[in-house]
Amino acid sequence: MDLYGAYARFYDLDFGDGLDDLLMIEQFAARCDSPILELGCGTGRLLVPLARKGYDVTGVDVSEAMLERAQRKVAQEGLDRRVTLVRQDVQELALEGTFTLAFCVANTFMHFLTTDDQLAALGRIREHLEPGGLLVIDLFNPDLARLLEARGQVSLD
Repeated sequence: MDLYGAYARFYDLDFGDGLDDLLMIEQFAARCDSPILELGCGTGRLLVPLARKGYDVTGVDVSEAMLERAQRKVAQEGLDRRVTLVRQDVQELALEGTFTLAFCVANTFMHFLTTDDQLAALGRIREHLEPGGLLVIDLFNPDLARLLEARGQVSLD
């Protein structure tokens, strides 16, 4: 079942212009070079600009709908040679080859809800990094006052 499939058509409307993290990832990519692994790549928000800059990027996501949108972007930009998209759960990651850089941004790692899930994901990621390879995980730093103020309410800006 594709848990994120229903959300895929709204993802770019919500996050598509949000490239605040791109500069950070580009700096790590310049340091590590190719091949790069994006975990939870969604619709290709970061892997497309990285491929445009000449990096070879493999994007992994559990959502077929998200990957379909990413594939359309990759094809539109003629980046098929630089980008590989794979539907897999990171906790069961089984790819050929290793990567100099792996990254998981936009709180994606928080989708692994238990410590066991997190350790399983980290173990599989480690198996896919070259010796000396780098893993970057970008997580939300919670503001307790703001979270308490929300009282479980969902808001849309």
